Parts: sequence; structure tokens; C-alpha cells
Amino acid sequence: MTVFLDIQPISRTPLFQGLAPMRSILFRDGVFSLRKGAHFLLEVLIFFSVFVISWLRPFFWALRALGQAVAAEALFFKLTGWWCRTVFKVLGCRVVVEGLEHLPADSAYVVMSNHQSNYDPILLLGFLDASLSFIAKSDLFRVPGLAFWLRYNRCLRLDRGDFRGGADALAAYGRELKARRGRVVMFPEGSRTKHPRREIQRFMGGSLMLALENGLPVVPVALDGTRLAGTRASLVGTPRSGRVIRLRIMAPVMAGTNSAAERRRLMKELRQRMMSNWEAIRVQWPAGGTSPGIRGKAGGKAGGKAGREPHPQ
Repeated sequence: MTVFLDIQPISRTPLFQGLAPMRSILFRDGVFSLRKGAHFLLEVLIFFSVFVISWLRPFFWALRALGQAVAAEALFFKLTGWWCRTVFKVLGCRVVVEGLEHLPADSAYVVMSNHQSNYDPILLLGFLDASLSFIAKSDLFRVPGLAFWLRYNRCLRLDRGDFRGGADALAAYGRELKARRGRVVMFPEGSRTKHPRREIQRFMGGSLMLALENGLPVVPVALDGTRLAGTRASLVGTPRSGRVIRLRIMAPVMAGTNSAAERRRLMKELRQRMMSNWEAIRVQWPAGGTSPGIRGKAGGKAGGKAGREPHPQ
């Protein structure tokens, strides 16, 4: 039920007029929507709760000073995975995961996924691997709390305006990633695609540079449903039983030589595999728009636990 409060007298005050950005989110025609406001506040709490982990910095530093760096890192990743899974429990989403057996166990690799929402990194960290690193723009490293997580998780800091410096940093990061057998996420589209009928966008040319220059396997991933979790109409208008998010992990593709021909071949192969698997897992929430319904049987229990199911390669 949506509760409406008449605040026309208050809306004419200077203080209210100064809150234009938040007013545009929570109010319409001077009327406050409790349902819309609750969804907005829920998203704010979710994304700012990452600061809680940053408050534990002295504890992690103390463990490292005592020679327990491995234990500190394991605890950090455990807390990260727990927090990410809790986000989807709070949202009431059921996450279905397929293909975890395809993740390389003892080698570095690059995860390539389509990109629909700000919830995508949270989904991958919670249900794929909490130790995943990301390539992030330099502005994010100035955000309190988030900056601590990015540095501790060994994410790469890139300045989009410094092409030469970025290429050097990417090359050094690839060598370091391979030496420590790490894993990093790339969103090759370069931007989010929210429209349910829009195809996965063309891949950006530099998205395969890290894998090709270092001979790393590429793990294609297709996901769907996070675009719906980020919209008020879908989340509020859909019962918990209908809030499904699906994540499919495909068999790794080995990168070949670092040449233009190999880059074009690999980009075409990866996009075709991601497109076909994305079409197979697309979901529809009752209040979420016009995308096709779920194909196949969805495993997992409500509240964010992941289910697994076989799928063709």
C-alpha cells in the first residue's frame, strides 16, 4: 500500500526548495510517496553499508602486523562475500547460479560479463568469487570506505584521461595478477545495458588486452535480472517469489597470440557465447517489463541462496 501525505505548505519553504535532488526522487507534485521513499532509502543503506567493512581497518592492520596476513585476507574475503549475499537477501531476490565448476582453480583468469546494473559487481563477488578484483576509475579511489575495499582487494586504478599511463599500468597489473594467480572482472561493453530487448553491446577494443598480453584464460559470464533489481517499479511491484536473478558461467576460452586477428576472433567468439547464453537465461519479473520469461527450471531457495543446474556449452 502506498501512503500519501499532503506537504504542500512545507514544499514552499526555502529548506525544501534547496533539497531539489532528493525531492525529485522522493516527491511528486508536493506529495511524498512512502513506498518510493522506502525503496530509495533501502538502496542508500545497501550501498553505504560497505563503509562498515572499512571501519574494521585497524583490526586487519593488526592481524597483518602480527604476521597473520593470510588470515586477515581470508577474513576480509569472507566478510565481503557475506555482505554481497546479504544485499540480495535484503532485496528478497533468489539468485540462480550455473557453471561454478568452470572456474579455474589454480591459475589466474579474466572474467568477462555483460553489464546491466550497479548490482552486477555485488552479484559476482557474492556468488562467483569474493576475491575478484576490478578495474576502476580513479574517482572511486577517493570515496571513503569504498577506497579501502578497492585497495585491499587489489583493484586496478585507471585514469581514463591518461592513455599512455593506463596502458603501462595495465601491463604491470597483468604481470602481478599472473604471479599471484588472481582473477579480475572486465565489463567489455564499457557501459550498462538496462533495456530488456536490447542486445549485449559491442565489446570495446581494449577489453581483451589484459588476457592477450599475459596469456590468461577468459571466463565468459552471462547474467540477467540485476537491471530489474535496480528499479523501484519492479522491486516494489514484484512478490519475493518472483524476484529471480540468474548467473551463468561458461567454460574458459584460452587467449592466443596478441595480434589484431586473434583479438577480433576472440571478441567475436566471446560475444556470440555470451549472447546465446544470455538469451537462454533471460528473466521476467511480474512487474518488470517485457523481457522473455525464465527458460528452464530455476534452482535455489528464496533469500539469495544460489542453485545450480546443468546447461549446454
